[in-house]
Amino acid sequence: MRKFADISIPVEEVVVEGQPLLRVHVTPVNLKDWCLCLQLLQDGLIEAFTFRQAASSKRIEVARGEGNRCDVKSDEDHLTLTLSAHSLDFASL
Repeated sequence: MRKFADISIPVEEVVVEGQPLLRVHVTPVNLKDWCLCLQLLQDGLIEAFTFRQAASSKRIEVARGEGNRCDVKSDEDHLTLTLSAHSLDFASL
């Protein structure tokens, strides 16, 4: 099952020391929905969740991946962030 979170979150693709990163700024207003979606994803109750990027029509999908790798794929109107189980453990602390 996939979940659509009707929240708008600023997301920025940046490069730090040659490493591509995704900077997600979760405001206090959206924090409970963000944490709930991460927990549902970590527990395997959903396959992925999607939200809107602030000031854009771009959709951001966060999915749980297999193995130890994290991945970011981007096209014109959709960005997919795949997180490993280890990364989800870290994000849920």
